[in-house]
Amino acid sequence: MKITSGSLVVYTAKNEIGLVKRVTNKGAFVWYHMGGTASMTTFDIMEPISTFEALKRTFSNEYAKASLFERRIRLNDENGDVDDLIDERHIRESVNKIISRHSMLKLDVKK
Repeated sequence: MKITSGSLVVYTAKNEIGLVKRVTNKGAFVWYHMGGTASMTTFDIMEPISTFEALKRTFSNEYAKASLFERRIRLNDENGDVDDLIDERHIRESVNKIISRHSMLKLDVKK
C-alpha cells in the first residue's frame, strides 16, 4: 500500500494511528492527535493501514481516532479546514457512530 496524503498509518515505535498530511522524499508529515500540528515521520517507522484494520485495532492514541477520521474526510472529500484543532465538538455524528460501533464489537469479542 503506497503512502500518500490522506493515508492512515501506524507509527510503529508507539503504536499510534496517524493521518498523512504531506509526503516528502524522506517520510511524511503526519497528524497523530487532535491538534493541527503534523510531525515529520520517516518511512522506516511507519506503515500504512487500511480503514478497516484501523477500526479493528486499538492504538495508544485511541482518543484521537475519531478526530483523525473526521480530518481525513475533510482532507479527501471536502477540502475543508484540517489545520486546526478537531475535537469532539467538530466531529460529525456519523464518524462517532462508526467508531463506537467498532469499539462495541471489540468488547464483544473479548468477552
